[in-house]
Amino acid sequence: MRRAFKQVLIAEGLSIAVMETFEVLVEVYTPGVMSSGLSSPIFWLGMGLALSAGFIAAWPVNYWLVGKGIRHVH
Repeated sequence: MRRAFKQVLIAEGLSIAVMETFEVLVEVYTPGVMSSGLSSPIFWLGMGLALSAGFIAAWPVNYWLVGKGIRHVH
């Protein structure tokens, strides 16, 4: 149980932390996203950009973790 918890904490925690950091940075620094509503196109553009940035930022982290033998276990 301890080994599984450690693996999940490292693999999921590191990946999610990097992804969320980049997503929030893009959302905050894309003009108009934070003040727009759900029906605004800028909101959805910002969310798409944030999701893409999070994916791109987390990719090398996940690649490195898999290379080290630390894999996501679902």
